[in-house]
Amino acid sequence: MIPTEKPAETPVTPAKPATPPKKHYVRNKDLLPEIIDCREKGIVSDKLGRMLLLIVENYARKYNWANYTFRDDMKGHAMVHLSNAALKFDPARSNNPFAYYTQVAKNAFIQIIKQERKQRDIKDLHIVEGGEGLPSWTFQDAYKAEMDAQKADRETSEQAQSEYDGTTETAASEAPKLELESGPAEGEEFLKPKEEK
Repeated sequence: MIPTEKPAETPVTPAKPATPPKKHYVRNKDLLPEIIDCREKGIVSDKLGRMLLLIVENYARKYNWANYTFRDDMKGHAMVHLSNAALKFDPARSNNPFAYYTQVAKNAFIQIIKQERKQRDIKDLHIVEGGEGLPSWTFQDAYKAEMDAQKADRETSEQAQSEYDGTTETAASEAPKLELESGPAEGEEFLKPKEEK
């Protein structure tokens, strides 16, 4: 008799526990009724204000804004803009107020970045003009690129002018040089005192 082998038992993997639903800090289904209620009353409620604050706080954590030192200014500016735009959302046109408020916050952040960049450029220009130190790296690169572009423009305009005049640099260098009578040589005086007779 041939011994019978038992079939290999497959290990039973335990079932994964059900993942809890993702917790959103602000959901459209909570935000939309609050906006409708606030629009009817004509004021921004505390609950809507807290929701807008959560939108700004969490949006400021996004990697785009991570290394800015003035992030608190950006958040404050975004809250001011959201306070002004809170009741301007029209539920008849869209049912996604979260996207609307996030876009308002994004525009406010970008506006502060542009203002800070403008102030940085003014500060760097004063540093360069005063010779007090080194400006920011960004300004140094932009300043160098601007100077190179101006130099290239001058060279191009000089070349165009020489071509317009009908001479080129080689023709100008081969042309005979005329010696003009000039003033006194270096070290001589222009006006010599009159000799007495």
